[in-house]
Amino acid sequence: MECFQEGVISEEETGGLSLEWGNKEIIEEMIRRVGEVEGFGRVLAKGSWRASKELGEEAEKFSQTIKKQGLPANDPRNALDWGLGYATATRGACHLKAFPFINKAVDVQFAKEELQVDDEKLLDPTTPEGIGKVVAWSENWSAALDSLGLCKFLYNYLGF
Repeated sequence: MECFQEGVISEEETGGLSLEWGNKEIIEEMIRRVGEVEGFGRVLAKGSWRASKELGEEAEKFSQTIKKQGLPANDPRNALDWGLGYATATRGACHLKAFPFINKAVDVQFAKEELQVDDEKLLDPTTPEGIGKVVAWSENWSAALDSLGLCKFLYNYLGF
């Protein structure tokens, strides 16, 4: 949609669809076309990175990927822990590798002890201070849970 809004692609490429922000019917139709791998949906079904490569250099500027993987649901612009986690994850923008949540623990004292920090401000995901410790701890915790075959979501919501 951003490529369409910026004139990088037109209705000619999209098969007659005006991909403008907020048009629910067009979004639903595009989702259907992606699912059916039909028309322009065939291009988008390849994922953001491959689609942008196919559409050209101007489109590549709008592709939000890390290591060729599109960003998942969590937007890292207001959560630096997620951004660093995506950047350092072994398979790109993967919410299951770092999965930072320790800095949001209900038991703040537990989080401070685990991360070996004294200042609660170092748990703030909107500031860069302390984020490295949060992501490193989270990556190690995720690896341990993966090795044991345990669900990260369960341990995240326990709230420590």
